[in-house]
Amino acid sequence: EPEGVTLSPDGRYVYVTSEDEGTVAVVDTGKQEAVKRIKVGRRPRGIVFAPDGSKAFVTNEGNTTVSVIAISG
Repeated sequence: EPEGVTLSPDGRYVYVTSEDEGTVAVVDTGKQEAVKRIKVGRRPRGIVFAPDGSKAFVTNEGNTTVSVIAISG
């Protein structure tokens, strides 16, 4: 059940939340395939990036938290 879809600031990846799995899939836009899955809180919804692209913030509706994902260059 994908919910939130956000393009990374550099345009290389799309981050997609999965409510059922409690994960964020990282999709390589060039390869057009998921290259990583990141465990976050329950029922993740939206994703927003820090202005410098160093972190992503994921809202988790199921446990009213925010997960912070460090983005490696």
